[in-house]
This record gives sequence, C-alpha cells and structure tokens, in this order.
Amino acid sequence: MLKHATTFALTGFAFLTGSITSSKSLGHYLNTKTANGITLAFKHNCLQAKASTTRLYKFKNDTLIQTLTVQQLTSKSIRFSLASHNTKRNKFAQISGEALLNGEHGSESNTDDEGYEFQVDEYVFKRSCFIYIRIDSDVFDKASIKVSKCKADKPYSPIHSIGILTRVKIK
Repeated sequence: MLKHATTFALTGFAFLTGSITSSKSLGHYLNTKTANGITLAFKHNCLQAKASTTRLYKFKNDTLIQTLTVQQLTSKSIRFSLASHNTKRNKFAQISGEALLNGEHGSESNTDDEGYEFQVDEYVFKRSCFIYIRIDSDVFDKASIKVSKCKADKPYSPIHSIGILTRVKIK
C-alpha cells in the first residue's frame, strides 16, 4: 500500500525523473524514468518520506553517472545507497547498507577536483565488501567513495568515485 510519494528533480540529470515511494511491506523505492523511456526501480533502504533528512550527491561525465544517497541515523552512523550508470554501455551497479563513522568527526581530509583540501567524516561499510564514504564535515556539499574487495564494483559501472560527488537538491 502506497503511504506517500514525493516527486523530485535532480539538478543536472536531464535523463532522470522519478518519485520516492514507500510502503510498510515493501520498503522505500526510487522509481526513475530515463529520457528514452526506460523505467527503473531501485530499492533505496536509506530513503525516507522526509526529503530534508536525505542528502543526495552526484557525479557525471560523458560516460558515467554516479549517485550517493545518505541518511544520517545517529552522530556515528549513516544509511547509504550507491548507484552507478554507464550511459554508453547501459550498465548499472548498486549497493546499499549502513556505515559507521571511522574515527572522530572531521579527522580526515580529502582534495577536490580543483586541488582544494577539505575536512571529511569517513564512514565505513564492512559487510560483503569494504566501502569508505567520505563526506565534507563542514557543509556536507562534497563526497567521495573508495572500495575494496567489492563485487558490486563493476569495470563499466564502478561504484568507487571517479571524481568528487557534489550535493544536489531533492525537490
């Protein structure tokens, strides 16, 4: 039974429109439709009815679109969903779960695409593989992903970040 639907638009994602839906029995889903009419439904365990509690990050180049959806659970844990779409080969990869803060808030640093350093909170997912999610600890507008021993990290649709993912608004 559909409890709510939130329509959103992803800035910079001309190919993607959709809605967040939820039911008690099925969980949360991101239903998307591409510009060429293909409908995709991804289960996003981290999406909630309140868009304000969810942060969305994206990276896009001429071949790859990567998205990271994050919901803060506690001061030391997040729920996340990573998705990667190779637009030239039409290949997809996705993984989601919960990750824990590694160390103290703001104790790590990253460098953005222009070479500027910024402080990050690093969250670690240790289940089927190791995923390190690094999020700007000041204004939460940048993120990066590193993976190790992860079967979901495909050659043509990698889930590790190719560049810095930047935050986009969920409308």
